[in-house]
Amino acid sequence: MKFTINRRTWYRGQGADHSALLKQDGTRCCVGFYARALGLKKADILCAPTLEDVNTGDRADYCDLEGSNDLQDIYEINDTQDMTEKEREDQIKAIFEQHDVQVTFRN
Repeated sequence: MKFTINRRTWYRGQGADHSALLKQDGTRCCVGFYARALGLKKADILCAPTLEDVNTGDRADYCDLEGSNDLQDIYEINDTQDMTEKEREDQIKAIFEQHDVQVTFRN
């Protein structure tokens, strides 16, 4: 699987308090981009803090990362304020690659 994170609409590095898969203003955390690539609708992920908060039936059908420490690590990397953009992107990319998911970043 492959997906792209658009840096212009990527909500990151601002702490977890206001982060969401998809925010009202159209920004989203990196897992929000992943969720859309998996086929989840915008309405499904709007204002949901995590994939665990999405109510679309059997989540195991669409996310092998759910419930893993890796997914929690991705959320933390996305939201931490103490990291450079390169470090953030490299770490997110590396974790997804462990699950055969290729991530690209674009402006």
